[in-house]
Amino acid sequence: MAQERLRIARDLHDGVGHQIAVVNMHLGAAEVHLSDPRALRGDLVAARAAVQAVLRETQQILAVLRVDNAGERPQATPSHAAVGDLVESYRQAGMVVNANIGSFGIALSGQSSVAVYRVVQEALTNAHKHGVGPVSLEISQNGEGLVSIEVANMRRSTSSPGPGGGNGLIGMRERVESVGGSLRTRADDRLFWIVATIPADGREAR
Repeated sequence: MAQERLRIARDLHDGVGHQIAVVNMHLGAAEVHLSDPRALRGDLVAARAAVQAVLRETQQILAVLRVDNAGERPQATPSHAAVGDLVESYRQAGMVVNANIGSFGIALSGQSSVAVYRVVQEALTNAHKHGVGPVSLEISQNGEGLVSIEVANMRRSTSSPGPGGGNGLIGMRERVESVGGSLRTRADDRLFWIVATIPADGREAR
């Protein structure tokens, strides 16, 4: 039960945090476009869609807590196959994401697939909150199925979260380690990196 509660808390943090970041970017664009009614309307429509996505994400996660008559809990979870759409949602909100997403020749377990999606989601949210300029995203899988994710962005200031800092990074590390992977962060005066490795056959401990 404790593991399940922790997993649900991570999903709420990652999913809702991502959508709120997208809403924030669209509202920021709306401020810039106050003198352009057509662009302003587009920004507000996109912001509204992101708010609706927050509601859907929350409802899906809360549905996991409900038990149906057969005693089975519905599992509405994202997967690595949706990473491209995730990246595009940030681009549409104004973030420049230079993404290189390789193919997945070896199938991922359900938990590893979710972990890949959530790591990218939280890393981009972190870059939006604490970084400036373009974000670099590299995802690849080696011959043994190990997935590597590297996200790099320029730091907004030296006060931005460094290695190990921030609840988002803590949750990201917990998620990766729960499926047998590892996560490293590093920073210098200009850049911040997140590097995660996730095994294809990861199974979250219960």
